[in-house]
Amino acid sequence: MKRTTSLAYFGTMALLATGCIDRAYAQADSPNALDAQVPRTMLRHVPSQSDVIARWQLPASNPWAAYEKLTLLSVIAGAPETVTLPTFEDLDEVRLAQRAAQQVAHDGVLSNAMWMIDLRGAASVAFGSTLSNYARQPVAIVPTFNNWPFEDELVPAEETLAAMIAQPPRISVTDESTARPIFLLDSWRLAYKDETIEDDVVDNRYMLSASDFPTPEKLRQYGITHVVYVVSDVNDAMYEEDDLNALFLTYQAAGITIHMVDIAEIAKDRDLAYDPTLYFDVDLHRYVVTPRMTVVHNRDFYERARGGFGGIHGTPTIWSPNYLAHGLGGYAHAGHGGG
Repeated sequence: MKRTTSLAYFGTMALLATGCIDRAYAQADSPNALDAQVPRTMLRHVPSQSDVIARWQLPASNPWAAYEKLTLLSVIAGAPETVTLPTFEDLDEVRLAQRAAQQVAHDGVLSNAMWMIDLRGAASVAFGSTLSNYARQPVAIVPTFNNWPFEDELVPAEETLAAMIAQPPRISVTDESTARPIFLLDSWRLAYKDETIEDDVVDNRYMLSASDFPTPEKLRQYGITHVVYVVSDVNDAMYEEDDLNALFLTYQAAGITIHMVDIAEIAKDRDLAYDPTLYFDVDLHRYVVTPRMTVVHNRDFYERARGGFGGIHGTPTIWSPNYLAHGLGGYAHAGHGGG
């Protein structure tokens, strides 16, 4: 991902009142920007925070409920309102994710697999929501988004938020123990790993860790022996995201196989009867995880991020009111900050 064109659009204050979007878009040529398709914006009716959360929250009896993160939804106001939000439906990757989810629903969601959808946040939401509405088998949609929108933000969290508001999943009413877990990840959570973040940009990136996902023992308890890891482009990605390396090594060591698949390949039209086990084809999609140096253990990364990720590696150089207010001030907390 290159930082060359469009600044992430607007943040928390713009979600609370309309009319702020023009200021953010005026910075579209900023070098602090995301090189990606920028959606238009529109006024949307937003239900109350409790109503939106209720549409996403898995029942307590669901074995995957402990892993879902609803951090992003906490920015929504307590009462319904009309706000300006991105029209994420226009994004190419969102449309592709919807087609792919319909195809997976048609093929059948296998009972021995966990899915990890690592796309642009809104596209991951679209995949999960669409699959929940079309799948014949019960699925548990598990969001992992752990950051907030900010004005002058680095990662456009408001896109993901808009998708979560507009396209909540259908919660399964069948036996919760049979629901297959579909984890939704934002592929931009660790963008710009090799770059120093400017002082006027709010670093709302974050990391996930192995504790944010089920253990191998938990997966095997529910008959899961495969992980389907869906990315935008296998050739571009090359590896799993840095914060997943330790997790995938743990899965692999326990005999759980990882399969990396392009979202475009899943979305392809298929004229003949399709065998969903193709996702697990050893020659085509099986991914062998190797130990490697990642930003998770790279002190230089935390210094370039100005302490935005917390933990003992953080070296804060900027102490802005926003950082202090939201617990993003380097040594303020350990772990993978962001939410």
